Amino acid sequence: MGIYHPSREHPSSWCPGSPDQGGGDLGVGSDRPPEPAGKRGETLGLVPWGAADATPEREPNASLDLPLDPPLGEVLTLALGVTWGAIDLLRAYYRGYTPSGDSLDLGVQSRPDGPVTAADLAVNQYILQHFQAHLPRKTFGYLTEESYKTQSDPRETLTPCPEPWVWIIDPLDGTRDFIDHTGEYAIHIALIHRQQPILAVLAVPEREEIYYAVRDGGTFRVDRQGQVQSVRVSSRANLEDMIRVVGRRIWGDRFKALLARFPVQRQVQASSIGYRIVKILCHEADVYLSLSGRSAPKDWDMAAPDLILREAGGNLTHADGTPLRYNTGDVSQWGCLLGSNGTRHAALCCCLEDILQDLPDL
Repeated sequence: MGIYHPSREHPSSWCPGSPDQGGGDLGVGSDRPPEPAGKRGETLGLVPWGAADATPEREPNASLDLPLDPPLGEVLTLALGVTWGAIDLLRAYYRGYTPSGDSLDLGVQSRPDGPVTAADLAVNQYILQHFQAHLPRKTFGYLTEESYKTQSDPRETLTPCPEPWVWIIDPLDGTRDFIDHTGEYAIHIALIHRQQPILAVLAVPEREEIYYAVRDGGTFRVDRQGQVQSVRVSSRANLEDMIRVVGRRIWGDRFKALLARFPVQRQVQASSIGYRIVKILCHEADVYLSLSGRSAPKDWDMAAPDLILREAGGNLTHADGTPLRYNTGDVSQWGCLLGSNGTRHAALCCCLEDILQDLPDL
């Protein structure tokens, strides 16, 4: 299965980290690349106009006493540039052709834990290549869904990455939706320190939008034109008015029973986890629920949405109110998870604990 690589197919394209662009240590130049010909989004690997300026209103390191070299603001700039390149790469696979018109084979492979495509692998390789080329390897570790799946003996438990800073990456959240062309797929990138997310990026390729956050710096949305907006969740607090977001396929009788008894009954649907969190960020929903069964959401599913939701004024915890932790050695987030706009989070946690105690082991 061949992997399309934009910088190899189009060496003249400006790609994040291209050595011939004079980008310095992080591969992001002070001069923006020339505007490409063609429609917006058709050139792979391009940093959008204004992306280099699309950073939080306050300097990320100003509120964080965290030793990091390069500084967190520069790391965020790199992450945003790489994410735009990953968006264009996914959109090319989604449409089945490169900007020059060459066809792209999605190369779907069936695996016990779900399908994987050439797009998953190509974007995984693309992100890792650019991060590893510009960030010190002794400082930054990597845990990605595709790297984990391709281990010779993938296990639920593994040795945590020993580096002080760990990138947790899902290059394609919602592979089935990508294959089915629902448009509801996403990219998750989170930087973890001491088991907590410090920086996060959640991209929605078909909307050509990126949500990003740095701890204590707020959540922002940036579009292709580099227009940046601060993002806050809704203030809905009446349980009868609040809306929950669930998957288009609801698995497990126990989860169905939990939903039937949950006090928030108004409902919308979205496929991938990232897309469900975006529903909350866009005020289309207020509550996200997950209940593990034989499997559970993984670190790469939750790390980026976790920080982005919390920095937008919401919350994401286990049903008992404890925060999620990452790079612990177990990649699964077992139990019941609750994400919300924060207005009734504690009360909903108490409600969930009562419901879970009464639920039979179906």
